[in-house]
Amino acid sequence: QVQAKGTTARVTQARQTQARQTTANAYTGPNQKSITRYNQTASRPVMAHNKPAKNNTVHNIKVNHGAKANHHSNYSGGNAKRPMKENKYSKERYYSGHHYHHAYPSTKIRTHYHHDTHIHHYNVLYYPAYHEIYWNRSMYRDYNRWYPNYRWRYNYGYRVQTFSIFDAKYNLGEVALIYGRVYASWHNKETDDYLLFFGGDYPGQQFTVVLPGRIARKFSWRPERYFLGEHMTVTGLITTFDGIPEIIVKNRTQIGIY
Repeated sequence: QVQAKGTTARVTQARQTQARQTTANAYTGPNQKSITRYNQTASRPVMAHNKPAKNNTVHNIKVNHGAKANHHSNYSGGNAKRPMKENKYSKERYYSGHHYHHAYPSTKIRTHYHHDTHIHHYNVLYYPAYHEIYWNRSMYRDYNRWYPNYRWRYNYGYRVQTFSIFDAKYNLGEVALIYGRVYASWHNKETDDYLLFFGGDYPGQQFTVVLPGRIARKFSWRPERYFLGEHMTVTGLITTFDGIPEIIVKNRTQIGIY
């Protein structure tokens, strides 16, 4: 009887040991020895793994500070100011896809106008002094730079014609001197262009001069007020937009006030 109890106890112990091994294999897989050795010394590897993690954190902080320093180095001066907004039309032509003109307003605008010009039916009070302009090598070089991709067919010695703003629509594609009296003006803040309207208010004007801000401010610090009611001559290539003739000024020498 005693022998039977001992045998039963050994069988029960063997079964329990086998059950523990089966459970361990189910959770840990075949590498039981290495995992058991790792679990027995778990405190030391955890400390070893914490140290590199701490070093990596410090390294990341240094990298972030370097990026921050490079970010502030893009600004000029000691104060960290926001960079100036780039003019998205500075590197484009005035015309783009579907013949869209960047300088003209896309919504209803409020313009500055000169009432005395309307009383005199948008006509000039006196005419500009007569002077002849001849097409020469210097003009060909300047106009080829100001209006690229345009084929000039004038011979040297050609006399540039003079027209009023009301006759400009009959001479599209020509280089001419146009004279008139400014009735209204508008400043496009997106493109920094000043639009001078002759012969009526927008969109019923007879002629338009597109004047870049860098050129307009050479005449006055308030160009939208300065040009109102002034008698002006413009020399340039006559183009059209929405059926209205215009000249896009490229240089200060194209403008004259008389």
